[in-house]
Amino acid sequence: TLHISQMEISIWPEYDRPETLVIYRISFSSITDFPARVSIRIPSSAGTPYLVAMKDLDGLLYDLEYTLVSDGSWNRIEFITSSPDLQIEFYDPVNELSDARHEYSYRWVSDYPIDALTLEVQKPKFATTMSTEPDLGKGVVNPDDGLTYYTAEIGEVSQGVILNLKLSYLKTNSELSA
Repeated sequence: TLHISQMEISIWPEYDRPETLVIYRISFSSITDFPARVSIRIPSSAGTPYLVAMKDLDGLLYDLEYTLVSDGSWNRIEFITSSPDLQIEFYDPVNELSDARHEYSYRWVSDYPIDALTLEVQKPKFATTMSTEPDLGKGVVNPDDGLTYYTAEIGEVSQGVILNLKLSYLKTNSELSA
């Protein structure tokens, strides 16, 4: 039985592509026996992941071989890792409702119990307003990149918990944040 000590989910709409970049940074518990077989869900609308990697002792990310299994509205990424630290990235479509209004709906199911879950949303560089449901509060500008981030410390999460997040923002051009 796998147990995640820390997980961060970053959601960056229109960052370096017109879609939403979603990044999972996962650290398994120190009592995990490695190598370990892992299965993580991503939305089927995302297709194949952009990155499935483990962080090695040198601190660098190395690609992992994986199998993608269709599971209804999900795609399951299945792989074996010898490292407790993983990074998974995928792109998911943004809905453009009008010339300026954009929305993204994110749904996530916890595949494993988690001690500390953090959710981060990046406001697109050229967006004039952004709202989240549930409300993630007032965003904070990161001085390193000048972008606004909304962060929620979710905390402990049991296996099978479902998280739904809806983003809505106004953006009149097609320029990307990066």
